[in-house]
Amino acid sequence: MTIRNKVKVIFFVEDGCKQEDDEASAHWEPINFSIYSPLFPQLIQEAIDQWLIENTIEQNVMYEVIFAHEVECDGCGAVVGEWFEVIHTEKQIM
Repeated sequence: MTIRNKVKVIFFVEDGCKQEDDEASAHWEPINFSIYSPLFPQLIQEAIDQWLIENTIEQNVMYEVIFAHEVECDGCGAVVGEWFEVIHTEKQIM
């Protein structure tokens, strides 16, 4: 059984800041679920960091990225896999 939730992440780099200097901001929020796991913020941060490694953010452009958070269970309640996948990206010039 697989559970699929969605997380919206907003990325932005202000004038005078550089993504390569770790000055990109990222704000996330769950779309269709509540967070009960204290490990979840660490997991989404890892997905955010990976997205920033793989993508370049233009200054003064807001990026809205929707991640699917998928949790695979064995049917008895044990988690056997968990991952994030980008399912939507949108850009808006500020």
